[in-house]
Amino acid sequence: MKVVKSYTKDEIAPAGCGGIATGGKVYINSGTATSGHVYVFDSAHNLKKSLNLTSYGTDAHGMVLTGGGKYLWIGNRANGDNIVVIDTSRDEVAGIISPVGSAPDIMDISPDGSFVYVALRPANPLTGGAPARGEKPGIQVIEVTEGGAKGAQKLFIPIGDQSPQSPNDVHAVAVLTLK
Repeated sequence: MKVVKSYTKDEIAPAGCGGIATGGKVYINSGTATSGHVYVFDSAHNLKKSLNLTSYGTDAHGMVLTGGGKYLWIGNRANGDNIVVIDTSRDEVAGIISPVGSAPDIMDISPDGSFVYVALRPANPLTGGAPARGEKPGIQVIEVTEGGAKGAQKLFIPIGDQSPQSPNDVHAVAVLTLK
Protein backbone atom coordinates (compact mmCIF):
# COMPACT_ATOMS: atom_id res chain seq x y z
CA MET A 1 0.00 0.00 0.00
CA LYS A 2 1.07 3.57 -0.61
CA VAL A 3 -0.44 7.02 -0.36
CA VAL A 4 -1.40 8.22 -3.85
CA LYS A 5 -3.11 11.48 -2.93
CA SER A 6 -3.88 13.50 0.18
CA TYR A 7 -6.30 16.29 1.02
CA THR A 8 -6.07 19.17 3.48
CA LYS A 9 -8.41 19.68 6.42
CA ASP A 10 -9.94 22.55 4.43
CA GLU A 11 -10.92 20.10 1.66
CA ILE A 12 -12.10 17.20 3.82
CA ALA A 13 -13.66 17.74 7.26
CA PRO A 14 -12.43 15.70 10.26
CA ALA A 15 -13.73 12.58 11.93
CA GLY A 16 -14.63 10.41 8.95
CA CYS A 17 -16.15 7.05 9.77
CA GLY A 18 -16.88 5.24 6.61
CA GLY A 19 -16.06 4.68 3.01
CA ILE A 20 -17.89 2.71 0.36
CA ALA A 21 -17.50 2.23 -3.39
CA THR A 22 -20.09 1.85 -6.15
CA GLY A 23 -20.38 2.70 -9.82
CA GLY A 24 -16.75 3.80 -10.18
CA LYS A 25 -17.08 6.25 -7.27
CA VAL A 26 -15.97 6.22 -3.65
CA TYR A 27 -18.02 7.89 -0.91
CA ILE A 28 -16.35 9.01 2.33
CA ASN A 29 -18.28 10.53 5.23
CA SER A 30 -17.23 12.94 7.94
CA GLY A 31 -19.05 13.95 11.07
CA THR A 32 -18.60 15.91 14.26
CA ALA A 33 -20.98 17.16 16.95
CA THR A 34 -21.66 20.20 14.77
CA SER A 35 -21.36 18.92 11.20
CA GLY A 36 -21.96 16.13 8.72
CA HIS A 37 -20.56 15.70 5.20
CA VAL A 38 -20.14 13.15 2.44
CA TYR A 39 -17.48 13.37 -0.24
CA VAL A 40 -17.62 11.79 -3.69
CA PHE A 41 -14.37 10.72 -5.37
CA ASP A 42 -13.80 9.24 -8.81
CA SER A 43 -11.64 6.20 -9.46
CA ALA A 44 -8.60 8.46 -10.04
CA HIS A 45 -8.91 9.82 -6.46
CA ASN A 46 -10.26 13.21 -7.54
CA LEU A 47 -12.79 14.90 -5.28
CA LYS A 48 -15.83 15.33 -7.52
CA LYS A 49 -18.43 16.57 -5.07
CA SER A 50 -18.86 17.57 -1.45
CA LEU A 51 -22.27 17.44 0.19
CA ASN A 52 -22.82 19.32 3.43
CA LEU A 53 -25.43 17.26 5.29
CA THR A 54 -25.40 19.34 8.48
CA SER A 55 -28.93 20.65 7.92
CA TYR A 56 -30.17 17.02 8.09
CA GLY A 57 -28.16 16.01 11.16
CA THR A 58 -24.67 15.86 12.57
CA ASP A 59 -21.93 13.34 13.33
CA ALA A 60 -22.36 11.35 10.12
CA HIS A 61 -21.34 7.75 10.78
CA GLY A 62 -21.88 4.43 9.11
CA MET A 63 -22.92 3.90 5.50
CA VAL A 64 -24.56 1.19 3.46
CA LEU A 65 -25.64 0.85 -0.17
CA THR A 66 -29.24 -0.12 -0.95
CA GLY A 67 -31.14 -0.74 -4.16
CA GLY A 68 -28.15 -2.51 -5.72
CA GLY A 69 -25.99 0.58 -5.23
CA LYS A 70 -28.58 3.11 -6.37
CA TYR A 71 -28.85 4.65 -2.89
CA LEU A 72 -26.36 5.39 -0.14
CA TRP A 73 -27.64 5.53 3.44
CA ILE A 74 -25.64 7.58 5.98
CA GLY A 75 -26.48 7.60 9.70
CA ASN A 76 -26.50 10.80 11.76
CA ARG A 77 -25.90 9.87 15.37
CA ALA A 78 -25.96 13.34 16.97
CA ASN A 79 -28.54 15.96 15.96
CA GLY A 80 -31.06 14.21 13.77
CA ASP A 81 -30.79 10.55 14.83
CA ASN A 82 -31.75 9.69 11.27
CA ILE A 83 -30.47 8.26 8.01
CA VAL A 84 -29.81 10.53 5.05
CA VAL A 85 -30.45 8.84 1.69
CA ILE A 86 -28.23 9.86 -1.24
CA ASP A 87 -29.19 9.05 -4.84
CA THR A 88 -25.86 7.81 -6.25
CA SER A 89 -26.82 8.56 -9.87
CA ARG A 90 -27.12 12.30 -9.07
CA ASP A 91 -25.10 12.42 -5.83
CA GLU A 92 -27.87 14.40 -4.18
CA VAL A 93 -30.00 13.94 -1.07
CA ALA A 94 -33.05 11.85 -1.99
CA GLY A 95 -34.66 11.76 1.46
CA ILE A 96 -34.46 11.10 5.18
CA ILE A 97 -35.39 7.96 7.09
CA SER A 98 -36.69 8.75 10.55
CA PRO A 99 -37.17 7.51 13.16
CA VAL A 100 -34.35 4.97 13.29
CA GLY A 101 -33.48 5.07 16.97
CA SER A 102 -31.03 7.05 19.02
CA ALA A 103 -27.41 7.48 17.86
CA PRO A 104 -27.38 5.25 14.76
CA ASP A 105 -23.85 4.15 13.93
CA ILE A 106 -22.22 1.56 11.68
CA MET A 107 -24.67 -0.51 9.63
CA ASP A 108 -24.83 -3.41 7.19
CA ILE A 109 -27.37 -4.86 4.76
CA SER A 110 -28.89 -8.33 4.48
CA PRO A 111 -27.67 -10.49 1.58
CA ASP A 112 -30.97 -10.07 -0.27
CA GLY A 113 -31.00 -6.28 0.30
CA SER A 114 -34.33 -6.26 2.11
CA PHE A 115 -33.12 -5.24 5.59
CA VAL A 116 -30.51 -2.88 7.01
CA TYR A 117 -29.12 -3.56 10.48
CA VAL A 118 -28.07 -0.43 12.37
CA ALA A 119 -25.98 -0.35 15.56
CA LEU A 120 -27.56 1.96 18.16
CA ARG A 121 -25.34 3.47 20.84
CA PRO A 122 -26.08 3.57 24.61
CA ALA A 123 -26.50 6.48 27.01
CA ASN A 124 -22.87 6.01 28.14
CA PRO A 125 -20.84 5.31 24.99
CA LEU A 126 -17.29 4.06 25.49
CA THR A 127 -16.05 6.13 22.53
CA GLY A 128 -17.27 9.04 20.47
CA GLY A 129 -18.17 11.45 23.27
CA ALA A 130 -21.44 13.34 23.44
CA PRO A 131 -22.37 12.94 19.74
CA ALA A 132 -22.37 9.15 20.17
CA ARG A 133 -24.69 9.28 23.17
CA GLY A 134 -27.83 7.31 22.48
CA GLU A 135 -30.38 5.67 24.73
CA LYS A 136 -30.33 1.88 24.54
CA PRO A 137 -27.66 -0.41 23.08
CA GLY A 138 -28.83 -2.72 20.34
CA ILE A 139 -29.51 -3.32 16.68
CA GLN A 140 -32.32 -1.57 14.83
CA VAL A 141 -33.67 -3.58 11.92
CA ILE A 142 -34.96 -1.40 9.09
CA GLU A 143 -36.93 -2.81 6.18
CA VAL A 144 -35.72 -1.42 2.86
CA THR A 145 -38.61 -0.08 0.78
CA GLU A 146 -39.18 1.65 -2.57
CA GLY A 147 -36.13 0.08 -4.18
CA GLY A 148 -33.78 1.36 -1.47
CA ALA A 149 -34.99 4.97 -1.44
CA LYS A 150 -36.83 4.54 1.86
CA GLY A 151 -36.96 2.37 4.94
CA ALA A 152 -39.14 1.61 7.94
CA GLN A 153 -38.33 0.37 11.45
CA LYS A 154 -39.23 -3.27 11.88
CA LEU A 155 -37.56 -4.52 15.04
CA PHE A 156 -35.22 -3.44 17.81
CA ILE A 157 -32.88 -6.14 19.13
CA PRO A 158 -31.66 -5.09 22.60
CA ILE A 159 -28.11 -6.05 23.51
CA GLY A 160 -27.32 -6.40 27.20
CA ASP A 161 -28.35 -4.07 29.98
CA GLN A 162 -30.84 -1.45 28.74
CA SER A 163 -30.60 0.92 31.72
CA PRO A 164 -29.11 4.42 31.37
CA GLN A 165 -26.02 3.09 33.21
CA SER A 166 -25.51 0.21 30.77
CA PRO A 167 -21.85 -0.72 30.16
CA ASN A 168 -22.80 -2.22 26.78
CA ASP A 169 -21.83 -0.23 23.68
CA VAL A 170 -22.91 -1.50 20.28
CA HIS A 171 -20.68 0.41 17.88
CA ALA A 172 -21.02 -1.70 14.74
CA VAL A 173 -22.83 -4.56 13.10
CA ALA A 174 -21.73 -6.78 10.23
CA VAL A 175 -23.77 -9.36 8.33
CA LEU A 176 -22.06 -12.69 7.77
CA THR A 177 -23.42 -14.98 5.07
CA LEU A 178 -23.21 -18.63 6.04
CA LYS A 179 -23.16 -21.41 3.47
